[in-house]
Amino acid sequence: LSETPKPGLLILDLDFSGKGNGSAVLKEIRKKFPELTDTPVIALSAYPDATGEKKALEAGFTAYLRKPFRKNQLISLINKLSSA
Repeated sequence: LSETPKPGLLILDLDFSGKGNGSAVLKEIRKKFPELTDTPVIALSAYPDATGEKKALEAGFTAYLRKPFRKNQLISLINKLSSA
């Protein structure tokens, strides 16, 4: 039997529904899929909140990226997380 490949990276919006559910979704993913515990997760946010990155990291995200972002910012962050 073949196994389903494990993702190397997840990207979650912090407020995809207008209710700030990104952190709750991450918590649910970690609970339902313990094999993804070590998978890096990037938090995306459009809010200019100066404490957003700190809050995201405290919620269990690996990295934080503010929207709008440039393609090279995302690529650089992915490369950084892939080499860690």
